[in-house]
Amino acid sequence: MAIVAVSRKQYLEDVLRINPNKEERYLKTMAKYEEDWWNSSDPKKIAKFQLDEPVLLVRLAVLQDALEKVLRRAVSCSELHSSNEALKAEVATALKA
Repeated sequence: MAIVAVSRKQYLEDVLRINPNKEERYLKTMAKYEEDWWNSSDPKKIAKFQLDEPVLLVRLAVLQDALEKVLRRAVSCSELHSSNEALKAEVATALKA
């Protein structure tokens, strides 16, 4: 599936369905990055960057899928909602391999 380039604001509206009144926080977070990794099909980028970011820039299902591909194991929803320090360490190790 091809990734179509869209503006960051359009991504927030169409993909994440963020209320326009709450977009500023997301846009500030996105502005930290030169590359729109959240709109990538690369699970390594999504796993690496999203775990370091408190603002969720991908849908939870996308993050879970990316983590499962990178870690080569099932990742439960409870893991995603708990402290992600263990997941960060596990992803860092997997990305070095």
